Amino acid sequence: MKKINEVSERNVLNAILKNDFYSYLQKVFYEVEGGKKFKPNWHIGYICYKLEQVRLGSIRNLIINVPPRSLKSIIVNVAFSTWILGHYPNEGVISASYGADLSDVFARKSKIVMESSWYKQLFPKSAISKSRSASTDFSTISRGCRLSTSVEGATTGRGCNYMIIDDPLKPSDAGSDVKRNKVNDWFHNTMLSRLDDQNKGAIVIIMQRVHEDDLTGHLLETSDSWEHINMPLIATEDETWEYGDLVYERKKGELLHTGNITKERALELQKELGSRAWSSQYQQDPCPIGGGVVQEEWLQYYQENRVRGQAKEVVISWDTASKTGENNAYSACSVMVTTNLNKVYMLESLKVKLEMPKLIDKVVEVYEKYAYMGGGYNRTKLLIEDKSSGTPLIQTLEQGKDKRGRKFPVVAIKPEGDKVSRLDGASILIENGVILFPQDKNNWWKDFKDELLKFPASKFNDQVDAFSQAANYILNNNRW
Repeated sequence: MKKINEVSERNVLNAILKNDFYSYLQKVFYEVEGGKKFKPNWHIGYICYKLEQVRLGSIRNLIINVPPRSLKSIIVNVAFSTWILGHYPNEGVISASYGADLSDVFARKSKIVMESSWYKQLFPKSAISKSRSASTDFSTISRGCRLSTSVEGATTGRGCNYMIIDDPLKPSDAGSDVKRNKVNDWFHNTMLSRLDDQNKGAIVIIMQRVHEDDLTGHLLETSDSWEHINMPLIATEDETWEYGDLVYERKKGELLHTGNITKERALELQKELGSRAWSSQYQQDPCPIGGGVVQEEWLQYYQENRVRGQAKEVVISWDTASKTGENNAYSACSVMVTTNLNKVYMLESLKVKLEMPKLIDKVVEVYEKYAYMGGGYNRTKLLIEDKSSGTPLIQTLEQGKDKRGRKFPVVAIKPEGDKVSRLDGASILIENGVILFPQDKNNWWKDFKDELLKFPASKFNDQVDAFSQAANYILNNNRW
């Protein structure tokens, strides 16, 4: 009798797992996430309900925007892909992310699920074939398949009827027009052609927003064929979510999932990330294209007579231009000093159009003006962008010495990301009142402020580039 009851219970459980995606997801979670605890929430149930509609064919194009750590990749990339192959073992699934490493992680987890004893018992026709069993590219014994790829990866000759795109664009690449356009073009020119049945094939895109013209923004702007799920971490208005016979009402100001994060920690994150990154990645509301990165109300000021006694380290940052024509960019310099009080004072910004060797003379002049106010030679850094005219400038200075017979403390900077993303990082220090500007307005202030507040729409961005270089160096080399 005991064995009969055990068999009966197992059959009931298998029936639930085979027919209820939310229950199946929980089983998958414990299979691939080890000792972690599954934290149920209404948003997970809602996403599962919509994904089941995709499987059944009532939704063909689905975009899901949720903040980080919302279980999105486990739900869609692992559970849903294996759920599809379980019910349709002869179908093809292609899963793509921004990078091969990220895609491979979820491919391995999907294979772990499909090789588990409970999955094989649920879906015996979906066993992985020995003839093609790599985690990134495997087939079922029923001739279905799951291919893992990336924006850079190859898909030539491969097709599917279920396509999953999980975070196609890194946040650090969001400010680059080239990289955003590359992802959008990749979707239209490469991925759309992979659908075996253009009339019935389904596409699920799940991602955090990173820019107004990311793949989500691009598709919603150019087509009305997408069903869109948009879930900010903190509700900006009263929301009603209906799925099946269930209705969930979320009030303005409520968190998406109280089991994942507290309101206090969410507000700390907002401060740490800065308004732009927070609004995009956590609230799914990217700042408008062309809008200012830095807001005037963030600017805080200091009295100049307080600086010298608090100076800890001087950072002199140069962004040099390759040409000096009327329409060419300037060579620009930003001077900042850090203090023991976790404040950064901006001392000066300047821009010049000088060719070598006069540019070298100007760099040395500015260096000699500020170098030793930080308490000594070892507390001065001379940052120079290592490209264009900056490279020979670095080489020349490294061979010379200052008035005191010491080598110039040159730090060659290899720029990472685009100009907007670099100021995005620096803007966190402005928004949180770490970087202070002179209260007694100097001759350079009006021009610099105008460029800063208009960026990236300002005509010239050279002073902002030098400023970002200094601020990011300080941010990355100090504890705030």
